[in-house]
Amino acid sequence: MARSSASYTLSFTYVVLIGRRLVTRIWYTKYRRDATARRSELSDTSIRHSLLLRTDTRPAAIETRVARTRYLVYYMLDYDTLAGTGAEKGGPSLSLRGKGLSFGSRLGLGILLAGLLLALVACGQTAGEDGGEAAEGEEAVNIRLAVGDPIHSAVGVTAERYAELVEEKTGGTVTVEVHPDGVLFGGDQEAAIDQLRDGTLDMAILSTSVYANFDSRMNAISLPYLFSDMDQFESYLQDEPGQELLAGLEELNTKGLVLMTRTFRHVTNSVRPIEGPEDLQGLKLRTPNNQLWVAFFRELGADPTPMDFTEVYSALQLDTIDGQENPVEVPLANNFYEVQDYLSLTGHIADGYVLGINNDLWESLSAEQQEALQEAAEETAEFKAQYDRDEEAEIIEELQNEHGMQVNELSEEQRAEFAEIARDLYPQFEELVGDEEFMNTTLEYVEGS
Repeated sequence: MARSSASYTLSFTYVVLIGRRLVTRIWYTKYRRDATARRSELSDTSIRHSLLLRTDTRPAAIETRVARTRYLVYYMLDYDTLAGTGAEKGGPSLSLRGKGLSFGSRLGLGILLAGLLLALVACGQTAGEDGGEAAEGEEAVNIRLAVGDPIHSAVGVTAERYAELVEEKTGGTVTVEVHPDGVLFGGDQEAAIDQLRDGTLDMAILSTSVYANFDSRMNAISLPYLFSDMDQFESYLQDEPGQELLAGLEELNTKGLVLMTRTFRHVTNSVRPIEGPEDLQGLKLRTPNNQLWVAFFRELGADPTPMDFTEVYSALQLDTIDGQENPVEVPLANNFYEVQDYLSLTGHIADGYVLGINNDLWESLSAEQQEALQEAAEETAEFKAQYDRDEEAEIIEELQNEHGMQVNELSEEQRAEFAEIARDLYPQFEELVGDEEFMNTTLEYVEGS
């Protein structure tokens, strides 16, 4: 029976350790140097390139092997850092970075050993890697889930909850890695949708307001002052209108698993409290790159300024813009309270989140895995809705009491003033929704619920 790659890796590790001790008898050093800059000379890209020559190697297996190989090579270059021994403890360093062996020689040796390790790994087959069979006879899959917000934000917490549920429901045959802060798509959520379509991204949680630039019907969710409360909003997403929107994502080669709520959006700024439409006059307000937002705030007298989210803090700090509008967890998670004085609970627009997966990846999963991911998505949507309800009041209190923001809530009369202006714009917004039938379906649903 062929030995597994894990066995080869373990055996080879022992060889390396024995060789290390023999070499350290010859090369002795009293000095430690920082190996960080040197490590950058050995790029993971070169390791991935070698692995990709094997066309049957799955991305998840590649990442695992890159990590193994990188560890072995770094071990050869800087053992004392990894093991916590050497000069920092007052004893001799076990590193090969001594005076007797140049870095070039050590790097060459490390790469040679890495090549041998890759050859051994390529010969072996491991359960759960590289097309191997998992315990239940299903191929193990690793999925990277991209989110645009910090890991401690509501959407970051939600993504981690989804990852836990997927692992639980699939028995570990599918694992989900959460990548926050937009690192996988450079903070550009429109680019993320393109990457999700072409498979560069596996899975993402992205705003419906961004998807609206690809399917204009998503704008119906964000008609200003459309929903009376969060319960009505949640029902809309779960019922026929929301399911119709999810089905439309097939045009983007994306399987929409679920629509999730997001708390209503409010205005923060550094100039004055917003108590009526007149208070928005002349305020330079960051909005998403969505014409519905732009048209609405322009009608209210503000100067709407679409801007990538990654640029917002700096723009607020430099007074390039006066304010922004988002659910309350956004100014907390992104420290906007450091550069904003006023939080006005306008509750003007709702938008949701789409949990979507590349359709080609989805189709490659077994029926059992698909069912588990779908169930996990639906449970995650319920988790997100409850999490938002529990957190919003606490966040507002924290922004006010711990971070010094001045908070004001609109009265019923003030809210009605905003809503009247918004509803007068609905005929104009119908063009932005781009589907008269779906617009009517949305309005009828809200009026009847």
